[in-house]
Amino acid sequence: MLHIVNALRRSPAIKQVQVIDLIDEATVKHLQCRAELVDGSTLHINESSIIGKNKYSYHWQDAQNQLIIRWDNASHHSHLASLPTTGTKAAPCMKALVCQLMKCCLKLKTG
Repeated sequence: MLHIVNALRRSPAIKQVQVIDLIDEATVKHLQCRAELVDGSTLHINESSIIGKNKYSYHWQDAQNQLIIRWDNASHHSHLASLPTTGTKAAPCMKALVCQLMKCCLKLKTG
């Protein structure tokens, strides 16, 4: 999980990273953090892996705290399409590395 934090800190799109919780052990991995982008929007990251079971949610909101998009693999969102679209309340996607996710965020912001 530390690789995600490091990728965020290296990204020119990120102004600040706040790690709320980090466990990076052999059988338990968990990351909860918040990344402020240079445009004032915020990406909330919550990712866990415990003995092969992975859960993630990435929640991106604008500077006024309005939802832009959310990616997650929660089972209660199984009815949604596999690719996220702007403005959805929740959208699962293939688990992405943060650098890929940041490219997607920047592309959506710039149109």
